[in-house]
Amino acid sequence: MINFKNGDLLEDFKNGVVNVIAHQCNCVVGMGAGIAKQIADTYQLSEILDKGFRKNGIGKCLLIPIINKKYIFNLYAQYYPGPPYNIKSIDGIYDTFENRIKWLRSSLIDMIGYLDNTDKIGLPLIASGMAKDKSKGDADDLIYFRKHIYPVINELLSNFNVTIYYL
Repeated sequence: MINFKNGDLLEDFKNGVVNVIAHQCNCVVGMGAGIAKQIADTYQLSEILDKGFRKNGIGKCLLIPIINKKYIFNLYAQYYPGPPYNIKSIDGIYDTFENRIKWLRSSLIDMIGYLDNTDKIGLPLIASGMAKDKSKGDADDLIYFRKHIYPVINELLSNFNVTIYYL
């Protein structure tokens, strides 16, 4: 079951409303903005582990155990920070919208291997906000997410207890 909630994902994680956070990360500069920065500031282990993982993490997830069956998953579903660019990276990777969807799918499948049916998963508007493809023309992040990202989330996580948070 997937629900949408106008609220604070980190606050609900702290209070046990959700015990899993999954958010999108890039593979170049780390957790310096948006929800990733808030997570790194609050749960420093996430950024420490990210530094050693991100360079080779594209299409994978990193599990960060917190305490009391609480987990954060860094989903490496974008190569560069910000919106997708159709430019070749030093590693020969094109960070396009289509590749980001492919990497999101792959990192979510990777994450599913760690989950069980008791987990309560909280997601921000993954791949939206700073990371959205502005050429799609959807100015509102929630509309963009529902139209372009939600189909992947629904396909892979509909059998789990998921709340998608927006502000």
